[in-house]
Amino acid sequence: MKQNPGSTIIENAKATITGFQQVYDRLQQQVILRGQSQSTLNNYIRQVAKISLHFGRLPE
Repeated sequence: MKQNPGSTIIENAKATITGFQQVYDRLQQQVILRGQSQSTLNNYIRQVAKISLHFGRLPE
């Protein structure tokens, strides 16, 4: 799992974790439907990305 040092945690997770983009898209849709802010999405997805990168897979 090689990460690009110039990328964000979320970009690294999208590039290295299979299915992370779909999780991101689904969470983004849920946050929008609930009327939550973009920063809420960023905080949620950043934590999921950290867990995913640590274990090398999605937290299911």
